[in-house]
Amino acid sequence: MKHLWMICMIIGTLIAMLMGCSSETKKSIPEQDFKNVTSSVTITATNFKFDQTEYHVKKGAKVLIDFVAKEGNHGLLISDLDLNIVGSGKQVVTLETTGAYDIRCSIPCGSGHMEMVSKLIVD
Repeated sequence: MKHLWMICMIIGTLIAMLMGCSSETKKSIPEQDFKNVTSSVTITATNFKFDQTEYHVKKGAKVLIDFVAKEGNHGLLISDLDLNIVGSGKQVVTLETTGAYDIRCSIPCGSGHMEMVSKLIVD
């Protein structure tokens, strides 16, 4: 009976993880958010890495962040900016504070997931 309970728990956990990988949680960007965008940055993810170690933008910029999950199932998380894009998508943010913001993959994507890091530098 204990083994049956353990198997049910494992299956339930796997189902929950797969549901978390769904790209259905992406939000569409309202047309008005594209107005007055002053710069854009494209961040591309492949298995276990982003295409750059740092991305630079200017303080005060209204930035379109275009996230492309080119290879594998990835998300873009910048916790300090309350930004999470699941799968490929776009989001507009206004960056008022200089500093370095950690970029991480928000979807457990495999053995190299924890090393999948980069920085958004606001100059």
